[in-house]
Amino acid sequence: MNEHLGKMLLKKGDSHFTQEATGKRRPIEIKSFELHGPTASLVSEADRLNGIEQTVFFSAKGSAYREYDRINGWGEWRPGKPVLFSGFKMQLVNGAWQVAFSPLRHFRIDQSPES
Repeated sequence: MNEHLGKMLLKKGDSHFTQEATGKRRPIEIKSFELHGPTASLVSEADRLNGIEQTVFFSAKGSAYREYDRINGWGEWRPGKPVLFSGFKMQLVNGAWQVAFSPLRHFRIDQSPES
């Protein structure tokens, strides 16, 4: 999970920084970023048949965030975190933990395509 987070967030002081992965790739600063969890979820019969043994969620929280515009600089602070910076879903599949869903498709700190 830490390696995955490292692709999305860079911690500097009391802030975490990221940027949009598509479009304008605007930098974003998030204050008081935290992950809460894990929270276990029920595993369906279909999931079990597909080798999924366990599913857990982590929710992403932030107290405030702002976006950077190349013309106007840093924008106003807004409460919370960017809407698309949702939580993470991890699954234990055939004995190995995998990230099943994360905001990586929307936010990255590098310029490479999603891996």
